Amino acid sequence: MLGASQQELSNKFAKSSNDKFAGVDWTPGLGGAPVLANCVASFQCRAANRYYGGDHIIFLGAVEAYAYNRQEPLLFARGGYGRFAPPEGSGTTTSS
Repeated sequence: MLGASQQELSNKFAKSSNDKFAGVDWTPGLGGAPVLANCVASFQCRAANRYYGGDHIIFLGAVEAYAYNRQEPLLFARGGYGRFAPPEGSGTTTSS
């Protein structure tokens, strides 16, 4: 899960490229899968099941390891980036 400061990285992965990981800071995780640096959260999973739907395969993963750093997440909805706004009265604050 990317952080609010990682919009440029999000855009990099959204574009076609021969090597999306060129110049990206990452470390190998379980099974050698890349774990991106400075993310809000990462989930390392093993494939628990797969479901076929049309021209897609949906993988269900069992989480084997995770990390979370309580930073503000990067949000993308309705074709654009946004900011998290906690519900009123939740006692949670975010910085701008």
